Amino acid sequence: MYDFQMELRQLDQTLQPYLRPGFFFVNIGANDGVVADPTYPFIERYGWKGIAVEPVPYVFEQLQRNYAHLDGVILENAAVSDRQESFWYVEQGSGTIDYIAQGMGSLDKERLLETIRANRIIGSLSSAHPPYPADLPPPICVAEPHDGPLISDQMEEFVTELRPECLTFEELIEKHRVERVDFVNIDVEGRDHQVFFSIDLEAYRPSVMCVELVGLPDGQADEIRRRLDELGYRFAQRFTIFSEVFVLDPVAH
Repeated sequence: MYDFQMELRQLDQTLQPYLRPGFFFVNIGANDGVVADPTYPFIERYGWKGIAVEPVPYVFEQLQRNYAHLDGVILENAAVSDRQESFWYVEQGSGTIDYIAQGMGSLDKERLLETIRANRIIGSLSSAHPPYPADLPPPICVAEPHDGPLISDQMEEFVTELRPECLTFEELIEKHRVERVDFVNIDVEGRDHQVFFSIDLEAYRPSVMCVELVGLPDGQADEIRRRLDELGYRFAQRFTIFSEVFVLDPVAH
């Protein structure tokens, strides 16, 4: 089982050379904004501004409640895609630990079903207790553990289709008149490759990229790593068991 608190401390150290006044993030696939999130602790600690994107209505409501006290964070009930399409998620009441279930939404239904099956296999790596920063007050709205299996046998029966508003990364940035992006987090269950390559990184040059790479189809994770290397990014650390953090080399920056 990974040590979430240790990873947050390590990420804080990774971020130090890149912090600046007006630091701005874009969190694509924000979930409730707190659980296993790489931006929330630093929004609280350093007063970051940014955009958090989450398409599922009941999860978005949790995000709104958790971020109600934060100034300067824009919340978008949408998905990031280059076309209007369906989004698939797990409806409430599946019997699975809530924080696990609500983190599995995807624009690819088959990917979501594969994720459910994979989580049954690696369930022992997960905790019944949602990971969030131990040094901050408990979030206002967080899915609490309950008795029963981490991943229920009937979870697939609760997979539900949603037709969210879909925005490209460029449309999202233009909509909110963002001039600079410092940190991009991509956690979109199998569409990470598509979203990553839809971002003009040469134009925006974010200092920090956090991308979910575990479980991508063959070759896609390596394509992302190669592109980041070409642009002057270096691997900094893993974050949770799924994502990797890359930072822009000071020479390239």
